[in-house]
Amino acid sequence: MRNEKFERVLEGSPVYLIEDGIFNLDTGDETYAKDEFFSEMRQQSIEHLGQVRTAILEPNGNISFLFFEDDEVKPGLPVMPKLYKQTTKNVSEQGKYACVVCGNIEHIPTGPKKCGRCENNDWVKAIQTKRVA
Repeated sequence: MRNEKFERVLEGSPVYLIEDGIFNLDTGDETYAKDEFFSEMRQQSIEHLGQVRTAILEPNGNISFLFFEDDEVKPGLPVMPKLYKQTTKNVSEQGKYACVVCGNIEHIPTGPKKCGRCENNDWVKAIQTKRVA
């Protein structure tokens, strides 16, 4: 007879890293460093979180990505190093910005602003490119 609880401890359970284009803050799992995760995303031709419907860290360490259709792509946190490094605490040009901690997208007129989801105050301009596979 199989013991499911024992199997979960030995094998692990899948962990949802991204849901609906933003980081899942309820994972409680810091297995992947953000730069390592972004590298994995770039290798899958992903430019920003808004292209990803769901990302799951599998028990074997692989990551499964499920994508939005082109017409459903949202603005998202860029994973390209040059864009991601353009963070700011004080937005000088109004537009859609992504929280660098949780990936939440907010329209910011100008000035400093805390994220309504995680209370972080570091932002980067969101992008909304379609995925090229």
